[in-house]
Amino acid sequence: MYNNFKKDEKMVSHYLEMRKIDRKNIVYSKYELYNKENMKEYLESLFQKAAKSAPVVITESIVYEEDAYLNTSLSELNKNHMRIYTINEILDITKEYAELHYFLQFKEEIEINNLPENLEKDKFILSLNNLPENIKDKLDFKYENNQLKTISINCGIFIFSKN
Repeated sequence: MYNNFKKDEKMVSHYLEMRKIDRKNIVYSKYELYNKENMKEYLESLFQKAAKSAPVVITESIVYEEDAYLNTSLSELNKNHMRIYTINEILDITKEYAELHYFLQFKEEIEINNLPENLEKDKFILSLNNLPENIKDKLDFKYENNQLKTISINCGIFIFSKN
């Protein structure tokens, strides 16, 4: 699902170019946290790979309280899905390893037809359709001929420098 997401690449590239940061020194994690059983352990190893003061870029789906329902639906879609975290959960763990220099939140639109075939699409769509209307509004569901076509997921780019 996340393979189709491209906005973050453009935003990160722009940030690096504006600050003249050499890409060779960057440690990058793109949409990995959602499937980790132990997020803290994963982040610790990620920051261990970075040289002192090197940029660490994490691009990840994020949830707010009102769209946390998405975790249940995504676990229907993909059995490897553990959960999507809030911004504060990510920042609470990373603060012991690095300093946040940049954060940008944006939305990525997921086209239901473009989901890989090996996923549990039918269960996912049923789960999404059963969400409360106010949650569907926040996730910006788009329908065509009474069929769910797209949903929008909140994403975040976190750029840190290792302590």
